[in-house]
Amino acid sequence: MSKRKYTDHQIINQLINNQINKNYWAKISLLRSKPSQELFDKCVELIVSPNAKNRMIGIDIVAQLGLPPRPFFKETIKILFQILHNEKDTKTISSLLFAIGHNNHKMNQKQIKTLCSFVDNPHQDIRKGLTFALLGVEDSQAIDALIKLSGDKFSRIRNWATFGLGDLTDLDNADIQNALRKRLKDKHLETRYEAILGLAKRKYHNISEIIEYELLKNNYSTLLYEAVIATQNSFFLPLLEKQLHDAQKDNDIPLECIEKLKECINLLNQ
Repeated sequence: MSKRKYTDHQIINQLINNQINKNYWAKISLLRSKPSQELFDKCVELIVSPNAKNRMIGIDIVAQLGLPPRPFFKETIKILFQILHNEKDTKTISSLLFAIGHNNHKMNQKQIKTLCSFVDNPHQDIRKGLTFALLGVEDSQAIDALIKLSGDKFSRIRNWATFGLGDLTDLDNADIQNALRKRLKDKHLETRYEAILGLAKRKYHNISEIIEYELLKNNYSTLLYEAVIATQNSFFLPLLEKQLHDAQKDNDIPLECIEKLKECINLLNQ
């Protein structure tokens, strides 16, 4: 029997009673695709439940209930912050933060301040959720929190925070540039490249030399090519053309890298 023939109520009961989380996200996605007042009300019932698993199920559904503009956006953000103030369960807090991150485009100062209070939380999953919740939020409190998170000991948190600082905001100041510079020697490659892209967008004084150093190591990365595009520096053309020549003989280079490399060369040739 296909999952699509189950009622919303039956799917929710499966989620609640399933001990091994089999097909959890497939079922959540199915419910998200069918927004209704009845389903939203059921989610609220779950969210205020004394059972942490039930709360997480409700939170995960309303996080992306319907396509943007989400039909229950205002009610969703209200209930998420209401619960966040008193939630003690680590996994549920993480789910709340990720859910807020999917609906973070109209937050007020008080809500942003509440989020930023988690910046020093000892739990990795909570800091990860916080980083996601702050992505794209152009507010000084959010930026300060992302700056701190960009130095986190966990690479995924550093990566997301650096992405938020470098690419998801056009804000530019000494603190942002300093945070990005600190990531230029990050051992996590993608984090380092996010920092390079962020500095390239901000016309950092010796960014061309930094990009050249990475390209000379024969590294292929869409982030590096985006950084080259941001510099608009035709100096890179011979090096890029050599990379393209080599890449076309190497089946291990991802197609998206080759396509971005071609785009980069074409733009610099204009």
